[in-house]
Amino acid sequence: MFSNTLLTFAFLLTVLPVAFFEETCKRTFKVDYDKRTFLKDSKPFRYVSGSLHYTRVPPELWKDRLTKMKYAGLDAIQTYVPWNLHEPSPGLYHFEGNADLELFLQTAADVGLLVLLRPGPYICAEWDFGGFPSWLIQQNASTVLRTSDPRFMKPAVRWLSFLYEKLKKYTYCNGGPIIMVQIENEYGSYGVCDKVYMKNLVKIAKSVLGESIVLYTTDGNVAQDLKCGTYPGVFATVDFGTGQNVSQAFQPLDQMQKGPRVNSEFYVGWLDYWGSPHAKVSTAAIIKSLKNLLDYGASVNMYMFEGGTSFAYWNGADPPFKVCPTSYDYDAPLSEAGDMTSKFEAIRKLLGKYKQLSPMNPVPKNSTKLNIGPVKMTKIASITDTKHIVLAKSVYPISQEDLSQSMGFTLYRTNLSERFYQAILNVSGIRDRGYISVNGLYQGTVDRNENTFLNISGGKDQVLDILVENQGRINFGSQITQNRKGLISNVTLNNRILKNWEISRVDPLLVNAVNKSQCAKGPTVFEGVFKSPRELGDMFAYFPNWTKGQLFVNGYNLGRYWPKKGPQISLYIPSAILLSPGYHNTIRILELEEVDCIQKGHNIYLKNVPDIDGPTSL
Repeated sequence: MFSNTLLTFAFLLTVLPVAFFEETCKRTFKVDYDKRTFLKDSKPFRYVSGSLHYTRVPPELWKDRLTKMKYAGLDAIQTYVPWNLHEPSPGLYHFEGNADLELFLQTAADVGLLVLLRPGPYICAEWDFGGFPSWLIQQNASTVLRTSDPRFMKPAVRWLSFLYEKLKKYTYCNGGPIIMVQIENEYGSYGVCDKVYMKNLVKIAKSVLGESIVLYTTDGNVAQDLKCGTYPGVFATVDFGTGQNVSQAFQPLDQMQKGPRVNSEFYVGWLDYWGSPHAKVSTAAIIKSLKNLLDYGASVNMYMFEGGTSFAYWNGADPPFKVCPTSYDYDAPLSEAGDMTSKFEAIRKLLGKYKQLSPMNPVPKNSTKLNIGPVKMTKIASITDTKHIVLAKSVYPISQEDLSQSMGFTLYRTNLSERFYQAILNVSGIRDRGYISVNGLYQGTVDRNENTFLNISGGKDQVLDILVENQGRINFGSQITQNRKGLISNVTLNNRILKNWEISRVDPLLVNAVNKSQCAKGPTVFEGVFKSPRELGDMFAYFPNWTKGQLFVNGYNLGRYWPKKGPQISLYIPSAILLSPGYHNTIRILELEEVDCIQKGHNIYLKNVPDIDGPTSL
């Protein structure tokens, strides 16, 4: 595909082992293509698994979720590995907290679950940039992702080699839970069909993990996807949801491969977008289709079995730019808070007809939920009143990527050269949403999806602030290459280009108290406290008088709220982040637009039930 493909192989030789190592497996997991079955320790094996993303659940709760999945009758779990979480800067690796993948794998093994690992490097997953680190496009925006372009392959090889070296002791061959490792992710739907790229990914995996590792691909169940997404010698699987004739659904796969049939993403729910109704898949439809899959002898992975939460800024978006909310509940059998739903019970009942369910003592229970009630929030500062970490001073705006500012909020500040009244501010390069003030007076909001023009007024030498919110990068499709954030082109005022910008990173946790007046418009930080009760539990934060913003509890970034847009109304607060009974927990909120504090006050409410199915507004 690329004229410099030979360079790809040159650097591959510098990072991969010279020869494959000799393997002596403690246990074996293989594919018997002729008999259409897996062989686990030489015995026929069919698995039922469920997806759980360790990054979307606090590590203190991993065992709870995994135990419930085992209780449901699952043999295995499937999980993605997001590159951008684990390598936030080139060569700087992060494997702590909810990134402690080794602890997650060990916990799965302790519970008695096998693991299907999906390391990408592309993962989709409604996760920011499909798991790609933003620094991939920092140096060169023309880097061709998901191909053998050396500008992409070199860091991808480095990352995957590091990851596989770290995880090879967890393969089934070496006594661990990992039975299969996925190559790429639904590559056939991307439309590039770069077989050199796929060959390189296979080579990396086998050179580190060994020839015995079962590598697999997942693609849509159409011939063209399978043509581009598969690779010789790599076990192919497909994905599809309810309502399809199982025999017909597997037919494109059967025409190209013998072996066991696997649906790697059997959709038992679906994803949400801000401004669209909460997606649901009926339990009856799931049970009917799952029974058909099991009767057909297929292995199946339910996506998602628990969705969890896209904490902080990790949510993704679909093209053209439909943003996913904080909740990744997915209408899954286990709720966002890990509760066993009626869908869970129906699936467990069905699986009990096909296999011996593991007895458990004690039987897993749903978590305690707290109803704290109102918490008074007090304004501590407007964003325009406080100092921030200056990243650059530039004649023209600079994108977040070129500032090494991957996520969150960036403040662009300049001075007006003369007096303006109702002048037209053009921010067509906004990515994604901008909150605009002049000398601290909030003027309004611009949005890439709605309106990038705003009338503003101000005097000569007054300060123009544009606080830019990165709402999450596109994670799917060809537009994944168009993912720069911040201000990506010049800003004009009455058709004149504005120059001389000071650009800063805004961290709501670093804002100090400046002004405690109660009512405010525009980006403002509020703070409140509540006391931990005698028994800790989960809860859900409600924002009845608020517009849009970010919630932090005890320094933990719980994600974005936007109740006026819907369908997500409440934000999940897991018990794991609360302080011990009797201690006071600190809530901090960055409200970006307005709190209706005159009419209704500015409390938030901590309740014992969630609401992710509220009214929506496009």
